[in-house]
Amino acid sequence: MEKPKVDNAWGLYELIDDKFGNRFVSDYDWSLYGWVSGTIDSKRIRISFADEGNTLFISIDKDGEYLLEELIPFLTDIMANEDPICKFDLLRKCKDKYEEPVTTYLWNIDNPDKKLTELINKDLGYGAKWENLELLNGKEISDYQDFEDENKKGL
Repeated sequence: MEKPKVDNAWGLYELIDDKFGNRFVSDYDWSLYGWVSGTIDSKRIRISFADEGNTLFISIDKDGEYLLEELIPFLTDIMANEDPICKFDLLRKCKDKYEEPVTTYLWNIDNPDKKLTELINKDLGYGAKWENLELLNGKEISDYQDFEDENKKGL
């Protein structure tokens, strides 16, 4: 298994800044918390690593989805040329209601089947949930469901 080109927010920030230049405006302090947040062409993005750099998420506002044509190949290259394993709408809870959904893609170069099983069967935490999950590996959601687990979300 190859390793990603970078496995931390600061390294990712530098690569994004190099590629997008003045089009990228960073919320600089967020890189200290383990993710890159900011805008490209005034469209909000958030990119974060998990699992010691083996998992990468990108979330982008719906009106910025056109940027995915540039971002997906760029991030796939960073993730050792592994394609994203799924996409979904991420909804985050703020106070008593959910914010507008953001389009989210997920890469995993370590164990994609395990990561999909976790995504489908475990709570995302912090009141977040997913909708409209699309697996990009040719499998079905039911291939990953733990039908004994009563704590389903997003289905």
